[in-house]
Amino acid sequence: MPASIGRDYKQNYLLIDEFSGVDGANLSSRAPDVLNRPTVGWSVQSGTWEIRSGRARAVGSSDQWSAVLNLGVADVLVEVDIEVVGVDGGVILRATNDSNYFVFTFNAGTNEFTAYKREGGAFTLMQNILKSWAAGERVRVACIGNQFTSWTQVGGVWTVRHSFTHTFNNTATRFGIRDSSAGGAEYEYTAFRAWASRGM
Repeated sequence: MPASIGRDYKQNYLLIDEFSGVDGANLSSRAPDVLNRPTVGWSVQSGTWEIRSGRARAVGSSDQWSAVLNLGVADVLVEVDIEVVGVDGGVILRATNDSNYFVFTFNAGTNEFTAYKREGGAFTLMQNILKSWAAGERVRVACIGNQFTSWTQVGGVWTVRHSFTHTFNNTATRFGIRDSSAGGAEYEYTAFRAWASRGM
């Protein structure tokens, strides 16, 4: 972990999912491959999600499709590995339902990495940076209290991408993945991992 993460997170994980299983299996109710504490399985908030060749992906993604896990804690670091770059993917944080959460989007069409708050279905921009996307990238996003930070890793090097504070949904405990490709290519993820903040 980057040093800035290590100060605030235990080395022990909550879960690791590398999306093993039969091709075409629905992501809904799936239990992660490795659990370090009890948790429910994946819950599809919107759209259709499946396992394909060891990857999680939306099928025929339209607008803001997402799948989440209830991790039971709100102060969490999540990490995803991107195997296939689509049009518009992302990571969901602190969701209460499909209309209220934070999302960090990976937009290969516009070469952007953007953080939004979605409240009552409406999006508010938090921070945006220009960034191209490639297969094999790893993304981490942490939320501790009201602090949000993101990193990306390419070639073993971590780079801080976002840092901001916000109080919205700071006790919500659902985290996951999203796709909003609207008929274009979908993102595909080979891993989803989560760690709890110190003291959890």
